[in-house]
Formats: sequence, C-alpha cells, structure tokens
Amino acid sequence: MSDENKNRARSALLFEYLLHSTSEAEPVTTEKLCAYLECNRKTLAREIEALQTCGFPVLSTRCGRQNAYYYKVSDLTTAEMQIWLDEAHAAGYISETLENRIVSHVEAISGREGLSKLQKSVLRFNARKHAGVPILETVMTIQHALEIQSQMSFLYFKWDEGHNRIYRHSGERYVVSPVAMVNRDDNYYLLTYNTEKRRVYPFRIDRIEAAKVEQQPACMEALAERFHVAEYTKQVFKMFGGELQHVVLQFTDDVISYIFDKFGADTVIKRLGPDCCRAEVDVQVSAPFFAWVFMFDGRLRIVEPAALKDAYRQKLTSAIKEDQAPC
Repeated sequence: MSDENKNRARSALLFEYLLHSTSEAEPVTTEKLCAYLECNRKTLAREIEALQTCGFPVLSTRCGRQNAYYYKVSDLTTAEMQIWLDEAHAAGYISETLENRIVSHVEAISGREGLSKLQKSVLRFNARKHAGVPILETVMTIQHALEIQSQMSFLYFKWDEGHNRIYRHSGERYVVSPVAMVNRDDNYYLLTYNTEKRRVYPFRIDRIEAAKVEQQPACMEALAERFHVAEYTKQVFKMFGGELQHVVLQFTDDVISYIFDKFGADTVIKRLGPDCCRAEVDVQVSAPFFAWVFMFDGRLRIVEPAALKDAYRQKLTSAIKEDQAPC
C-alpha cells in the first residue's frame, strides 16, 4: 500500500473511531489512539488537525496527564436521547428500518458505550410496526412543500384483510394544501386545508404513498391555519373528522385524571358534590369519542347537549341488538 493510501486509511479509521466510540463523557486518550492507528503522537496531531480543518467537531480535553479527544455531534442530554429511542421503538408509524437508522444516529451522538447504556433502559414490547411504508421520504416531501408553501399530491390507501393496499379516491391522487404535521395517539398526521368543506382535514402519513410537491402555491387558508395548529391540536378526537361541539361531562372522582390526560391540564373541573364533578370541553364528536365515554362504565356521562346524549343512546342500542348482524 502506498503512503498516500495508508494516510487515507488512517484518516478513515480515526474518523470512524471518534464518531462511533467516543463522546464528551468518554473521550479517548492520545496513547490509546496512537496504539489503535499504529502511529506516533506527531502523526496523530496532524490527523486530528486535518479533521478539525475540514469542519468536523473533534474536540480535545484532558484525561489525567494526557490529551484526550471526542467527536461532539449534539448537545442532546442523555434523557433527551432516551426519549428519542423510546419513541422510535414505541411508535407504530416508525418502521423497523427507520428505527434502526435512528439508533445509528443516537450511537453517533452518544458513542457505543452510551448507546448500550441507553438501550438497557428501553422497555421492549411488541410494538406494531408498519412495514413497507416509506414514511421518511413522505415526511421529507411534506417538509419541502411546507417550506416553499406549495401544494402537494399523493395516493392514499387503507388495508384489506389480506394486508393489501386499497387506494381511496378511486385510485387518483389527492391534491392538497398542507398545513402542518401532528403526532397524536401513536399516529402521525398531515393536516391539510379542504377548500370545499372549508376546514382542516387530516391524513395518516403512514398511509400516504408517492407524495410529491406540486407547482401550484398552497391556498391562503392553509397558510393562515398554520398559526392555529396549537389550538387545533387541543380539540380532542379531531383526527376522526367529527363535528366540533361544546360538551358538558359529569363524572366521578376516579375519572378526573383521565379528563386531564385527554383534554389537557388547563381543563376547568367544577365539583358538584362528594365524588361528583363536571367539566365543559370542546370535542369533535365521532365514534371514538363515544367509545371513550363507554369505557368508563357509567362513571362518566354526557350531560349536554341533549342531541348528543340521544346520539350516544342510539349507538348503545344499535350495538346490543342481537338480531342484527353487522354484515
């Protein structure tokens, strides 16, 4: 091997080692690096300087009487990286391939030892993963459309019993004005503005296929809605496209924590008596809302509006009719 090729190989080995095996908490000493690269201190100093000149964040510190070096990728704390790993594993919309890429990035930030410690804290359970859905490419397309304020188009599908894709909209592309992306209830949504219905409409990002940016600019309503995304996300059960209603709920004390979890910590709860409270909330009423009320087995009831109470009662009556098969 020529001297030039040896130098290139040494530079590559140094970069790989610093990137994957060091962190601010675990720098590597000059002595260990020289032994690993089979070079002297002067050569090592020259290699380190070359990496720094190229803009790589290789920093030095002291370890006893020696210089030590590490690759500083991010200022993320250990707790932040732990959350990153937990979310990557738990989120159903993140495929195993994307999860592995996220793990690789965490390794680059924390080093192999740091990654090993973080992974020991990750609770492993059978998270349902959506295979074969290129969500990363879709997200990148959405981000670009949002950045340049353009419309975008895509195919949208649902699954059949054989896990085959059934395309909606007669297999034609949806053309939309994107508003924002929202992570909600273990799903990732693209919010769009529907000019015909004059409201924000959600699409599951993991069910979007072949997304691309269009040349037409996004509608003005979509641009305006970007300033109201935070308010939109406060509306519970909104991802199911129901009508927004002001609802009065009455419930027992053991339901209070669930009310805060679902509607937010700033929800005003009024005590009516022993083991009896009331709250007024804004809900986009839909089947999931009725299912949520049902799970409390009578400990939570709809008080107002009366029409909503009747709709819930009809749902319950329909569900228990024994002589009517669902199909």
